[in-house]
Amino acid sequence: MRLMIDFHYSDTWTDPGQQTKPAAWADMDMDELQEAVADHTRDIRFIADKGFFLNGQQRKFQGVCNHHDLGPLGAAINEAALRRHLTLLKEMGCDAIRTSHNMPAPELVKLCDEMDFMMIVENFDEWDVAKCKNGYYRFFDEWAEKDMVNR
Repeated sequence: MRLMIDFHYSDTWTDPGQQTKPAAWADMDMDELQEAVADHTRDIRFIADKGFFLNGQQRKFQGVCNHHDLGPLGAAINEAALRRHLTLLKEMGCDAIRTSHNMPAPELVKLCDEMDFMMIVENFDEWDVAKCKNGYYRFFDEWAEKDMVNR
């Protein structure tokens, strides 16, 4: 079984074509930059019989499966509506978002990072094993990587 867990720092750090230093790091020399990056690097571990650890602390995901749309508002991105949606989830005790079957909008990734949500990106609900005879598995090997790149 293949498994991909994709934890994002922000929308720009995940796009190799747009990787730039954050403005706060712009004037740092290499030593300062290495220290700043290390300070923002998260320690992520899965330990058999113990579970998930983030920065050395065991965490239980208090999350939701979140489809890419905003219900009756539709799939077009409305950042204010996304922020409200995430605020309500945070107030309910949610700290994790699992995206469902699509790459998340960069705006959602940015807000999750800003609002301290863990994010599990589920790009597909079917990989290279058939779930149904007419499913995505027929195209997975050829298209999966292309479908995950936001170009």
